[in-house]
Amino acid sequence: MRPMYAEESCADVLLLSGSEADVGRLTERLRGWLAGESGRGRTVVIEASALQRSMLEERGALLAALHAGLRIVVRAGEGERVLQREGGLPSYLQEQLGSGRLPAVARFTAEGACEAGGVLEAEVALQWLPQGEGRVLSVVNDLPTPGHGTHLLGFVAGLSRALEEEGLDRDLLHYGMPALTKKRVLAGVGAVLRLEHPRPLYASPARTALSSKDALGLFEQVTYRKVRALCREHPGLTEALLERALGVPVGKPGEWRNRPRLDQVA
Repeated sequence: MRPMYAEESCADVLLLSGSEADVGRLTERLRGWLAGESGRGRTVVIEASALQRSMLEERGALLAALHAGLRIVVRAGEGERVLQREGGLPSYLQEQLGSGRLPAVARFTAEGACEAGGVLEAEVALQWLPQGEGRVLSVVNDLPTPGHGTHLLGFVAGLSRALEEEGLDRDLLHYGMPALTKKRVLAGVGAVLRLEHPRPLYASPARTALSSKDALGLFEQVTYRKVRALCREHPGLTEALLERALGVPVGKPGEWRNRPRLDQVA
């Protein structure tokens, strides 16, 4: 059955209530209400049942980060939870990964031309974890793409190229070392990839994986430029990331002894 929402809205407040949760429809209503404008100083109130609450709170936290400053209130019975992320995607990523990660979360953005007309907008929040597995979340027009797709492929390509070129420029990589595969490059990477696309293409009707080729080039270029800049800003970062990815020491043997670990890079 298609969910039915009762709505009341004004310039600064949007009220939504329904008998069942539909994340896609909720996101569509929110985007239509914001109409491309900032969410700062505005509030969305969602009436939810006890069964919906956990899912809507999780979704609301991401939406609040995607629209920094937007206040989302999830009400269920007598209780309510207020979700607001002034720090945008970096603060959301920090919450998901925990504290104490170095270097600090990097945020970078870029715009590009859409093949079908219009403008693409890319945003990346990136952080490396000194230990444990990483996590990458991708979003297209505020909807998660759990199967990822071309935006992730571009991100991985840019990250790989940046690390490889930095390694070669510093004489850290030599013949016989393991290749920088996708799995190795993403080791310990925490990231949120956001894409605004006027006419996105997907690999299936479920829209879980993006197939728009223009997103690949945009994410590759912005990731490559930013990661190379980060490696130059943080001494020891290139060496630590390459050793984490390859599982072997890089550079000259005499340099290994005093090299900082990833959790020591400032």
